[in-house]
Amino acid sequence: MDLEQGLSQRQSSADTPSNLHQDRAGLSVLDDGRIGIDLRGISSKALAQVARKTPDYNLSETLQAPRPYSPGAHTIIPLNIIIQVVGSRGDVQPFVALGRELQKHGHRVRLATHNVFKEFILESGLEFYPIGGNPADLMAYMVKNPGLIPSMDSIRAGDVRKKRKMIAELLDGCWLSCIEPDPDSGRPFVANAVIANPPSFAHIHCAQALGIPLHLMFTMPWTSTTAFPHPLANITADGLGISQGQLNFLSYGIVEWMTWQGQPFWGEMVARAGAGPRPIHHKLINATNLADAITFCLRQETRSAAQQLATKMRHEAGVTVAVDSFHRHFPFERASCDLLPNHAAAWTYKRGKTQLRFSKLAAEMLVDHLKIDSNQLQLYRPKPIHIDRDRWDPITAAASSSLAAGADMLTAVVDIVRKPAKAYRTESVRSGSDWPGNGHVVTASDPALQPQTYKHSRTCLGSSRVVVTSAAGAMGDFLISVARGSYVNVPLAITEGLRAVPKLYGEHIPDHEPITGWKSGMRVAGYQFALGLATGVCDILVQPYLGARNEGGVGAVKGLAKGCVGTVTKIGSGMKLS
Repeated sequence: MDLEQGLSQRQSSADTPSNLHQDRAGLSVLDDGRIGIDLRGISSKALAQVARKTPDYNLSETLQAPRPYSPGAHTIIPLNIIIQVVGSRGDVQPFVALGRELQKHGHRVRLATHNVFKEFILESGLEFYPIGGNPADLMAYMVKNPGLIPSMDSIRAGDVRKKRKMIAELLDGCWLSCIEPDPDSGRPFVANAVIANPPSFAHIHCAQALGIPLHLMFTMPWTSTTAFPHPLANITADGLGISQGQLNFLSYGIVEWMTWQGQPFWGEMVARAGAGPRPIHHKLINATNLADAITFCLRQETRSAAQQLATKMRHEAGVTVAVDSFHRHFPFERASCDLLPNHAAAWTYKRGKTQLRFSKLAAEMLVDHLKIDSNQLQLYRPKPIHIDRDRWDPITAAASSSLAAGADMLTAVVDIVRKPAKAYRTESVRSGSDWPGNGHVVTASDPALQPQTYKHSRTCLGSSRVVVTSAAGAMGDFLISVARGSYVNVPLAITEGLRAVPKLYGEHIPDHEPITGWKSGMRVAGYQFALGLATGVCDILVQPYLGARNEGGVGAVKGLAKGCVGTVTKIGSGMKLS
């Protein structure tokens, strides 16, 4: 039976399409749109396996009523905000609405995402920066490899290599989106804050490099927690002996599994609202039930329900709440300029015991009028982020740090050629325009203009000077990368690997403060040297005693081995770090 025949029959099954719905044991979509989860209807064997892997916490310590939400009054200063999004149009579109709402508060908003969305972003009134990558290819890879380990077919087809290349392009694009001028107008841009969806990957590293706040946003809860259940979950597990913390944790995985099923979950949501039929399992679809489903969609009451749903969505204040959340979490109190309070601070200036925060405009004015020396300005970091790399042992630590150092050196070598070429192109564009006069930028790529109409404000000698300076800077970066890798990164990685060896047999190793400069490095070196020497000497005596007390003679032998290893690694790490 073909589709036309099915449409003509219009069987009464469209009224109660029981064949369009396949129940899941213990799972249902409630009338309010939430998911009813009855764990008593799920396989006890499967539930036991999941519950054993779920951490348990003291209920009184984790379940506390959240603070009531109330939009607060904020002293808002205009910021340069970069929004980084990786995904399909469905991932990008909510952040377009977010960006437009942020613009209403005076912020300059740049949305960095895949090149295919450029027109969509620009038509929305936001700035755009391309980060590369193809969302269709990303989705295709996820469909072919739904698990963590890629299939052999993907490996043989070279999909992994292609994805690694794409991810490298995305990471590089996300970083450049924080600091590079507008690719079309040439207008400078340096981010004061990062907003990103979790799959954009580079967000935390960009925020760390610039010392600026990071605000992760997503259209659904991203991280499982025992503190409270998934907002869409109504979970029941009476008589199963599972703690509330475990139930909360499990609810996230169950809801995530249902939402990623695609058509069944969202189809149920639409059907509950009366805006569409119940979903059809792909193995059960035929011309008759598909025709019934289409007929159901064409009904006037269905169309009215869909219109009511659209009206509710239009009147939701989700974007307003998201912007207020960003403002509540942003440290405005320490992000403003001391001279121009309505501008974001970009530099710090210290003279004696006095330390001031200057915006870009304030610093430029002071330098131009010879009030301060530009060499005394340092990048202001309103939200420092420290990421520590966990080392397991000295061997893998040395290998990984050596590879990273080699990659940095290779990049620096490439920059010796790339940076001068880029500097020359940038200088050519700026010298061939009326920037920064009336705010309009005339670029060399403008087809409506001829080269002879450009107003050259710089000579060829000036362009040569920029190229030579850029090349010298790139050469300096190469020498710095060699010195940093040889004398800092690799030795430090080996030291941290030696420190981590006692963890392999269960000993607790205290963390040290982040190393952010030579002062903190000297403090850490001195402390770790004293600690490593003291604990290393003690281990040769303490570990055999503890082992004998717990396991007798066998424990004493184990303790002696631990003590010898601990003595060598702790003293070695202390001496190498110092």
